[in-house]
Amino acid sequence: MYVMGKFKKIVFQCLMFTCLFFSLAAVSFAAEIIIDNGDPGYTEIGTWNNSSVTGYNGSSTRYSNVSNSKAQWSPTILEAGDYKVFIYKVTNSTGDNDVDINVVYDGGTISTEQDWTTGSSGWVSLGTYPFAAGTSGYVQITKESTSYTRADAVKFVYVPVVNYAPVGTYYVDSINGNDANSGTSESSAWKTLDKVNVYTYQPSTTILLKSGSYWTGQLKPLGSGSAGNPIIINKYGTGNKPIVDGNGITNAGAVQLYNQQYWEINNLEVMNDAPAAATRFGIYIQLEDYGTANHIYVKDCYVHNVKGDNSNPHKGVGIFYFVTSADSSKFNDIQIENNTVKSVDRSGIILRNPNETYSTGVVIRNNFVEDIGGDGIVAKTSKAPLVEYNIAKDTSARANNANAAIWTWYTDDAVVQYNEAYNTVRLPNNLDANGFDSDFNNNRSIFQYNYSHDNGGGFILVIDPGASSYNDTTIVRYNISQNDKEKVINLLGDITNAQFYNNTFYLDSASTAKMIEVRNFYGIPKSTSFYNNIFYNLGSGGFDLRKIETSVFDTNIFYGMAAPSPTADADIAVINAITADPKLVNPGSGGTNINFSDPNRLSGYKLQATSPAINTGLIIANNGGKDFWGTPLYTGQPDIGAYESNIASDIIIDNGDANYSESGSNWLNSSLTGYKGTGTRYNWQDSGAYAKWTPTIPQAGDYRVYIYKVVYPTSDTNAKIDVVYNGGTSTQYVNYTLGTSGWVDLGVFNFNAGSSGYVKNTRSNNSAREDAVKFVRQY
Repeated sequence: MYVMGKFKKIVFQCLMFTCLFFSLAAVSFAAEIIIDNGDPGYTEIGTWNNSSVTGYNGSSTRYSNVSNSKAQWSPTILEAGDYKVFIYKVTNSTGDNDVDINVVYDGGTISTEQDWTTGSSGWVSLGTYPFAAGTSGYVQITKESTSYTRADAVKFVYVPVVNYAPVGTYYVDSINGNDANSGTSESSAWKTLDKVNVYTYQPSTTILLKSGSYWTGQLKPLGSGSAGNPIIINKYGTGNKPIVDGNGITNAGAVQLYNQQYWEINNLEVMNDAPAAATRFGIYIQLEDYGTANHIYVKDCYVHNVKGDNSNPHKGVGIFYFVTSADSSKFNDIQIENNTVKSVDRSGIILRNPNETYSTGVVIRNNFVEDIGGDGIVAKTSKAPLVEYNIAKDTSARANNANAAIWTWYTDDAVVQYNEAYNTVRLPNNLDANGFDSDFNNNRSIFQYNYSHDNGGGFILVIDPGASSYNDTTIVRYNISQNDKEKVINLLGDITNAQFYNNTFYLDSASTAKMIEVRNFYGIPKSTSFYNNIFYNLGSGGFDLRKIETSVFDTNIFYGMAAPSPTADADIAVINAITADPKLVNPGSGGTNINFSDPNRLSGYKLQATSPAINTGLIIANNGGKDFWGTPLYTGQPDIGAYESNIASDIIIDNGDANYSESGSNWLNSSLTGYKGTGTRYNWQDSGAYAKWTPTIPQAGDYRVYIYKVVYPTSDTNAKIDVVYNGGTSTQYVNYTLGTSGWVDLGVFNFNAGSSGYVKNTRSNNSAREDAVKFVRQY
């Protein structure tokens, strides 16, 4: 027997959360054993030679063309149990099409045959078998055919024993519990997290931690729920949330799930503090070569004092959903809701998986993050994430690099709304420090109904750093910015088609901030538009546009400052600029920690009734349907700024206007004047001739309708007036020979939005005289 002289290659892989023992002792044996040809444990009988055909790790293989030659792989098993067995198939056209393989295990032998002349080389499963401790088991191949039999490597992978907990409710009490208890009632609660961690839980199981309890260590339960039957962690009893203190555990979370799904984590207090910085997490949801993990919720938790490493956004996070492999693993149906995250280095809340692998169903809602070393809340690598009703305060406090309070990266169709961001710290090397950020590789992001104030780097950054990335069609609408610093709007790099409309930006007299700063960052912004915004600036800053391409400012109010001007490098058009005082109710009175359900929130940024911003804006299609306060759009013409008043401009259609039409061929101009002193129209020849006024109704509702009667002795004495409205037609008859000229009230009617309704005046017995019709919105 010939024994090769290489060392055995035993590869240790940390199969997290699978090696389960009641004592939770660390795995002290090789979870995966690979024996290559030439390693200890590999032996040969008969004639074998080196082959130029390479094996699993790129090294040479062995071959034999002598009958009854055998190669054998005998592992040293330290832990008896089940092992998955793999053999490395070496495919070659001159190989053996009938390789005889025997697996000798504890209790028997299994024989199989394989064709190694076709297919690709690689690991082939031989099945799962029990092995005793020691060296009694092995895998052996035998040369029988006239061709070449090749030998390379065999792999044995330990299959850990799984301790399933029966479906039910389990109670844990750090004060009065006992691990010898069943855990199935309050009076028989378990005591330690170690006891919780030893079991694998099944769908519909609930784990309840006693209020007021305190544990030092890690909560890392095993198992997964199923669709409609999640595993739930919650508290029971009255008092403070149960505390899980990770006590500085590194490269892990104080609460952690690994390659699991269908979990709901509720009402825990979690911390992971230490004297020195290192990679640490509070609640850590990790995937690695897993695929899609569904339905993992974290709600109503208080995560604080996590001493992470501020050098990297992923080296310290309060609540962290993270894919650590480079495969296509991702998350689906994620809710991070009603949590408080405080005093964490470096990031508050982050979801991140590999580039171009998008998580779905991501909701980050109603969280409060405060005193965060770097980023506050970041939704990354996801489709249509919803980030709403969050407050980010005092972020970027210690990480002296690029950070922002609330932002998105590598997303499609993100919606960021009803959030408040303030006091983001502008450290010397943090060139961002914005309240909000649409970062690169974003498509069609919407930032709406947010309140930003007192952020060191400004309200919002929109950025794209180069040709290999993108930022297209970021929409920023119906937001309020108050006294944001340095640069309220920061446009950086090759962003395209960004739209800013109906925002209100306010700077007080002490401000030196620029309203907009544009910089060339491996490219310049293109096709950026600003419509219906209020730029209210009592400070000394202005616009610093530097280089910008084919961009437009149309129908904005610039109060306290000059409108921007085009230059050789600033390719902009400024149209319909208004410089009058917009007459905000009480600008600068925004306050902090606002309640977005309060109808009077930020009421100082509403418009006074005499504001020149009312009914003077441009109509924007696909505008979100409501203003900052939830008022439907539009009442009359659009307003400028984040507020849509309920004061509608009257709709008046005069003869000669686009929405005025006539039937009949003998209409003539008349010297008789109408409602505004201009000429009218008449027809005295065509039987059945009529004039028609068709309004474009901006908002469905009730309107009072008036027609302007032009009195003259030869006019119709019985003019037929039809009002066609939503649901019917009203016909009235008016004598145009009596009384004085003026508006005649035809009544109140309901109209759909659009142009389906109209007023028609049909000639009867004399001259039909036509001027104008008026529609006045009723409330």
